[in-house]
Amino acid sequence: MRQASGRSGTLMIDGLPAPHPQQLYEITVEPAGGSPTNLPTGPILGKGL
Repeated sequence: MRQASGRSGTLMIDGLPAPHPQQLYEITVEPAGGSPTNLPTGPILGKGL
């Protein structure tokens, strides 16, 4: 089984709400204009707290 290596970084995007303590973020690729379901539709490419 392959283990993922952890990395730390800061992603700054204008227009996102301020995070809450221990809030989970998952990064996906969505169609232009956003998700048609208002929920993630693409595979999770990254996640973090």
